Amino acid sequence: MATYSIDWIGLDRGHEGFWNPAIWAGVIQTVYDCGGTIDFSDFTSHFYQKLVVDFPSVTWSSLDKNGANRSLFRDAREPWVATKTLGFDGNQISITDIGLSVVHGDATYGETLVETFKSYNETGTTDNPFSIICECLLTLPTGNAISIEDVIKIMRHYRPGGDDDLLEVLAAEDENVSNVTERRLKNIMTLLAYSGALTIVGKDYFLASRSVAEEITGKSSLKEHSSGRKLSDGGVHQLITYGAPGTGKSYRTKLETEGHAVYRTTFHPDSDYSTFVGAYKPTMSKDAGLIEVYKGSGSSKILDVTHEVKKGISYDFVPQAFIKAYVDAWQKMNAEAEGAARVPVFLVIEEINRGNCAQIFGDLFQLLDRGEDGYSDYPIDTDSDLKRFLSDAEQLGKLSKIREEVRAGAKLVLPPNLYIRATMNTSDQSLFPIDSAFKRRWEWKYVPIAKPTKAGWVDRVIVADSKAYSWWDFLLKANEQILNTTKSEDKQLGYFFVKAPDATGHIKADRFSGKVLFYLYNDVFKDYALPAELFGDGSNGSTKYEFKMFFDELGETKESVVAAFLEQLGLTGTPVNPV
Repeated sequence: MATYSIDWIGLDRGHEGFWNPAIWAGVIQTVYDCGGTIDFSDFTSHFYQKLVVDFPSVTWSSLDKNGANRSLFRDAREPWVATKTLGFDGNQISITDIGLSVVHGDATYGETLVETFKSYNETGTTDNPFSIICECLLTLPTGNAISIEDVIKIMRHYRPGGDDDLLEVLAAEDENVSNVTERRLKNIMTLLAYSGALTIVGKDYFLASRSVAEEITGKSSLKEHSSGRKLSDGGVHQLITYGAPGTGKSYRTKLETEGHAVYRTTFHPDSDYSTFVGAYKPTMSKDAGLIEVYKGSGSSKILDVTHEVKKGISYDFVPQAFIKAYVDAWQKMNAEAEGAARVPVFLVIEEINRGNCAQIFGDLFQLLDRGEDGYSDYPIDTDSDLKRFLSDAEQLGKLSKIREEVRAGAKLVLPPNLYIRATMNTSDQSLFPIDSAFKRRWEWKYVPIAKPTKAGWVDRVIVADSKAYSWWDFLLKANEQILNTTKSEDKQLGYFFVKAPDATGHIKADRFSGKVLFYLYNDVFKDYALPAELFGDGSNGSTKYEFKMFFDELGETKESVVAAFLEQLGLTGTPVNPV
């Protein structure tokens, strides 16, 4: 019976690069194209010539100690042997039935990897690293991720049930994990990503397909482990983060996309397909210069006249945020096919419901249906203008490792490394309601109104008339009345509705009146009677506050009135130096 060892799949011998999907599938296809059986000792064969052309960065042979050519396939067979797609016998490589299924499109790389990982469960040991990691991801709350440090902790929690050098090394290295061991663990995570079970974004790993992960887990049993670090997206390709204004939706998106390629746009009532995708626009032609005109020829050639050429106007296709992100993502997918690591690209749409999504997305709407592999299930045709732009060598035209129809600009297909993030203020949802068909193609994440609890946070206070009043206490009272009056949470205020301009956390009276009170009077309650519990009604000695009462004849904020308003709400002021 085989023993469980990471070396079984070549991740400890520098062979991890041959698990790259393009190389793995390319070798299988080449064996098939050469008749199904080849002699890998013949270095002049069409088999090697084709591999060298298709994968020039790979060294397919090297010199042994005797100076003779030695085929890579003598040492690096694991990706094809483990997935049972190619058989090796002496100097011969033959395609298997599973390999034929791959060639004919009846089996995918991810499916063969899943079967490979599951085979660990049949080796007579209980500790399968792929199963352990998948079970970890399956048990985390939705949206959580693990880092490589978490993976190390998880793997240390187990001890080998068979002959496993990796777990023994981890145990021996204790807290000082070597670069070699860390690299091997990262290789395991990369293979899991290739299988479709997880997705890698930056340094984080998160669940991509619950069904794939569940299939890999088989019979292994997960014990207690680290709970992982929270990510805002959970590995979802299209996510709308929504909530009341000031809850930190854009900030969460910024944290998630930080360090990655980000293309940002903001929707508004005048947004349309051309401002989101691109269109022909007048642009300035080449720089100004001089053209010298000569007369005569040969030795008698003399300068006749010099013309000054000024900048002119020409019409060119000008890409907007969607196409910029789309092109960048495919360029990075091409690099991945050549052996680079997967790199995510983010398209960020702020205030998505302030624009007419049906008008802006148009037929791009179909691209939002993604398959398990992350590609669009339903490609769409491009018009001649967009096709011409995309097929240009500076865009997709020179990318040799991507789909022909994409490279030629004939079809639009979202690649799996392109993530779309959008924010939506619930207070603005009446501008352009989003239809249910569009909504179904997005994951939705609600951001509640909450007080920050992170270490070192300075609570915000409203400063008026040399006193500081709790901003959070005001929010609680104001939001209660907003809910009671409007019967909706949509227009409630989030903690970050108004910014404190410095590290003191002080919200000055003029900022409070100009942003918060203005919003309450002119937006929230404009169609309602002002609630007495918030603004007073003049009874029992209370003051009924009207908006104009907070300002003098020059429009300056009356701090004493702001302070009196807050104290009538029951807030207690603490003396503070004027700011």
